[in-house]
Amino acid sequence: PIRIGNLCGVRAPFHPPMEGVQHEIVISPRMAFGTGHHATTYMMMEQMGQERFAGLRVLDFGCGTGILAILAEKMGAASVEAVDVELAAYENTLDNARANGAARIQVYHGTLDAVQGGSYGYILANINRNVILNSIRALYGKLAPGGILLVSGILTADESLVLSRAKAAKLRFTDKARRGEWSCIRFVR
Repeated sequence: PIRIGNLCGVRAPFHPPMEGVQHEIVISPRMAFGTGHHATTYMMMEQMGQERFAGLRVLDFGCGTGILAILAEKMGAASVEAVDVELAAYENTLDNARANGAARIQVYHGTLDAVQGGSYGYILANINRNVILNSIRALYGKLAPGGILLVSGILTADESLVLSRAKAAKLRFTDKARRGEWSCIRFVR
Protein backbone atom coordinates (compact mmCIF):
# COMPACT_ATOMS: atom_id res chain seq x y z
CA PRO A 1 0.00 0.00 0.00
CA ILE A 2 0.98 3.61 -0.63
CA ARG A 3 0.06 6.59 1.52
CA ILE A 4 0.15 10.19 0.27
CA GLY A 5 0.06 12.02 3.61
CA ASN A 6 -3.46 11.93 5.02
CA LEU A 7 -4.91 12.74 1.57
CA CYS A 8 -4.99 9.30 0.07
CA GLY A 9 -4.18 5.66 0.52
CA VAL A 10 -3.73 3.35 -2.44
CA ARG A 11 -3.94 -0.40 -2.07
CA ALA A 12 -4.54 -3.56 -4.03
CA PRO A 13 -7.82 -5.44 -3.45
CA PHE A 14 -6.01 -8.10 -1.38
CA HIS A 15 -4.64 -5.55 1.13
CA PRO A 16 -6.72 -4.57 4.17
CA PRO A 17 -8.54 -1.19 4.15
CA MET A 18 -6.44 1.82 5.13
CA GLU A 19 -7.29 4.13 8.00
CA GLY A 20 -6.43 7.77 8.62
CA VAL A 21 -6.74 8.93 5.01
CA GLN A 22 -9.38 11.15 3.41
CA HIS A 23 -9.65 8.97 0.32
CA GLU A 24 -8.90 5.32 -0.26
CA ILE A 25 -8.33 3.99 -3.77
CA VAL A 26 -8.24 0.31 -4.62
CA ILE A 27 -6.19 -0.41 -7.75
CA SER A 28 -5.76 -3.65 -9.66
CA PRO A 29 -2.89 -2.58 -11.93
CA ARG A 30 -2.57 -5.53 -14.30
CA MET A 31 -0.63 -4.21 -17.33
CA ALA A 32 -1.36 -0.48 -16.89
CA PHE A 33 0.82 2.18 -15.24
CA GLY A 34 -0.18 3.96 -12.05
CA THR A 35 -0.24 2.40 -8.61
CA GLY A 36 1.27 5.30 -6.68
CA HIS A 37 4.62 3.54 -6.25
CA HIS A 38 6.34 5.44 -9.07
CA ALA A 39 7.67 8.91 -8.24
CA THR A 40 5.63 10.56 -11.02
CA THR A 41 2.28 9.17 -9.88
CA TYR A 42 3.12 9.95 -6.26
CA MET A 43 4.00 13.59 -7.09
CA MET A 44 0.87 14.04 -9.19
CA MET A 45 -1.29 12.83 -6.31
CA GLU A 46 0.65 14.90 -3.79
CA GLN A 47 0.13 18.03 -5.92
CA MET A 48 -3.55 17.18 -6.39
CA GLY A 49 -3.87 17.28 -2.60
CA GLN A 50 -3.02 21.00 -2.72
CA GLU A 51 -5.75 21.75 -5.27
CA ARG A 52 -9.50 22.19 -5.27
CA PHE A 53 -11.45 19.96 -7.64
CA ALA A 54 -15.00 20.70 -6.43
CA GLY A 55 -17.23 21.44 -9.40
CA LEU A 56 -14.45 21.17 -12.00
CA ARG A 57 -14.44 19.31 -15.28
CA VAL A 58 -11.23 17.21 -15.26
CA LEU A 59 -9.31 15.34 -17.95
CA ASP A 60 -6.82 12.55 -17.18
CA PHE A 61 -4.73 12.29 -20.36
CA GLY A 62 -2.84 8.99 -20.48
CA CYS A 63 -4.87 7.56 -17.62
CA GLY A 64 -3.10 4.21 -17.14
CA THR A 65 -4.92 2.55 -14.22
CA GLY A 66 -7.23 5.55 -13.78
CA ILE A 67 -5.74 6.35 -10.37
CA LEU A 68 -5.60 10.14 -10.95
CA ALA A 69 -9.09 10.27 -12.46
CA ILE A 70 -10.45 8.34 -9.48
CA LEU A 71 -8.76 10.69 -7.00
CA ALA A 72 -10.10 13.75 -8.87
CA GLU A 73 -13.63 12.37 -8.60
CA LYS A 74 -13.20 11.52 -4.92
CA MET A 75 -12.01 15.12 -4.39
CA GLY A 76 -15.28 16.46 -5.79
CA ALA A 77 -14.78 16.97 -9.54
CA ALA A 78 -18.13 17.49 -11.26
CA SER A 79 -17.07 15.28 -14.16
CA VAL A 80 -13.93 13.40 -15.13
CA GLU A 81 -12.88 12.15 -18.52
CA ALA A 82 -9.98 9.72 -18.89
CA VAL A 83 -8.26 8.67 -22.09
CA ASP A 84 -5.45 6.29 -22.98
CA VAL A 85 -4.12 4.99 -26.28
CA GLU A 86 -3.39 1.57 -24.74
CA LEU A 87 -6.34 -0.83 -24.75
CA ALA A 88 -5.13 -2.50 -21.53
CA ALA A 89 -5.09 0.89 -19.77
CA TYR A 90 -8.58 1.75 -21.05
CA GLU A 91 -9.97 -1.55 -19.76
CA ASN A 92 -8.07 -1.27 -16.47
CA THR A 93 -9.42 2.25 -15.88
CA LEU A 94 -12.98 1.05 -16.52
CA ASP A 95 -12.53 -1.78 -13.99
CA ASN A 96 -10.82 0.40 -11.37
CA ALA A 97 -13.42 3.18 -11.70
CA ARG A 98 -16.17 0.60 -11.17
CA ALA A 99 -14.35 -0.98 -8.20
CA ASN A 100 -14.02 2.45 -6.55
CA GLY A 101 -17.61 3.52 -7.20
CA ALA A 102 -16.38 6.33 -9.46
CA ALA A 103 -19.53 6.77 -11.52
CA ARG A 104 -18.69 10.24 -12.89
CA ILE A 105 -15.68 9.04 -14.92
CA GLN A 106 -16.11 8.68 -18.68
CA VAL A 107 -13.30 6.56 -20.17
CA TYR A 108 -12.10 6.74 -23.78
CA HIS A 109 -9.74 4.53 -25.76
CA GLY A 110 -7.59 6.56 -28.15
CA THR A 111 -5.51 9.68 -28.46
CA LEU A 112 -6.37 13.13 -27.13
CA ASP A 113 -8.60 13.51 -30.22
CA ALA A 114 -10.92 10.84 -28.77
CA VAL A 115 -12.01 13.42 -26.18
CA GLN A 116 -14.33 15.97 -27.74
CA GLY A 117 -14.66 19.55 -26.55
CA GLY A 118 -12.64 21.42 -24.02
CA SER A 119 -13.06 23.88 -21.17
CA TYR A 120 -11.42 21.65 -18.59
CA GLY A 121 -10.69 23.26 -15.25
CA TYR A 122 -7.90 20.75 -14.68
CA ILE A 123 -5.91 18.45 -16.96
CA LEU A 124 -3.68 15.71 -15.53
CA ALA A 125 -0.99 14.32 -17.85
CA ASN A 126 1.38 11.79 -16.31
CA ILE A 127 2.79 10.34 -19.52
CA ASN A 128 6.25 11.01 -20.94
CA ARG A 129 8.26 13.89 -22.32
CA ASN A 130 7.59 13.26 -26.00
CA VAL A 131 3.83 12.89 -25.66
CA ILE A 132 3.68 16.02 -23.50
CA LEU A 133 5.82 18.02 -25.95
CA ASN A 134 3.75 16.87 -28.93
CA SER A 135 0.42 17.52 -27.16
CA ILE A 136 1.10 20.75 -25.26
CA ARG A 137 -0.69 23.07 -27.73
CA ALA A 138 -3.70 20.75 -27.92
CA LEU A 139 -3.81 20.53 -24.12
CA TYR A 140 -3.72 24.33 -23.92
CA GLY A 141 -6.69 24.40 -26.29
CA LYS A 142 -8.67 22.06 -24.05
CA LEU A 143 -8.09 24.13 -20.89
CA ALA A 144 -10.63 26.68 -19.72
CA PRO A 145 -9.21 30.16 -19.05
CA GLY A 146 -7.50 29.90 -15.65
CA GLY A 147 -7.45 26.11 -15.98
CA ILE A 148 -4.55 24.08 -14.61
CA LEU A 149 -2.33 21.61 -16.46
CA LEU A 150 -0.31 19.28 -14.24
CA VAL A 151 2.30 17.17 -16.04
CA SER A 152 4.77 14.51 -15.02
CA GLY A 153 6.63 11.62 -16.57
CA ILE A 154 9.41 14.12 -17.21
CA LEU A 155 13.02 13.68 -16.17
CA THR A 156 14.50 16.68 -14.35
CA ALA A 157 17.03 16.90 -17.20
CA ASP A 158 14.12 17.61 -19.59
CA GLU A 159 12.42 20.31 -17.49
CA SER A 160 13.78 23.25 -19.48
CA LEU A 161 12.58 21.76 -22.77
CA VAL A 162 9.06 21.24 -21.40
CA LEU A 163 9.02 24.72 -19.81
CA SER A 164 10.12 26.30 -23.10
CA ARG A 165 7.50 24.46 -25.16
CA ALA A 166 4.78 25.28 -22.63
CA LYS A 167 5.73 28.97 -22.67
CA ALA A 168 5.51 28.97 -26.48
CA ALA A 169 2.01 27.48 -26.11
CA LYS A 170 1.08 30.42 -23.82
CA LEU A 171 0.96 28.34 -20.64
CA ARG A 172 2.18 30.05 -17.49
CA PHE A 173 4.52 28.06 -15.22
CA THR A 174 3.48 28.24 -11.56
CA ASP A 175 5.18 25.43 -9.64
CA LYS A 176 7.21 22.24 -9.83
CA ALA A 177 8.19 19.34 -7.62
CA ARG A 178 11.02 16.85 -7.92
CA ARG A 179 11.40 13.32 -6.62
CA GLY A 180 14.62 11.57 -7.52
CA GLU A 181 15.25 12.12 -11.22
CA TRP A 182 11.60 12.96 -11.98
CA SER A 183 9.71 16.26 -12.19
CA CYS A 184 6.09 17.30 -11.85
CA ILE A 185 5.25 20.71 -13.34
CA ARG A 186 2.14 22.87 -12.88
CA PHE A 187 0.95 25.36 -15.50
CA VAL A 188 -2.03 27.71 -15.75
CA ARG A 189 -3.76 28.88 -18.90
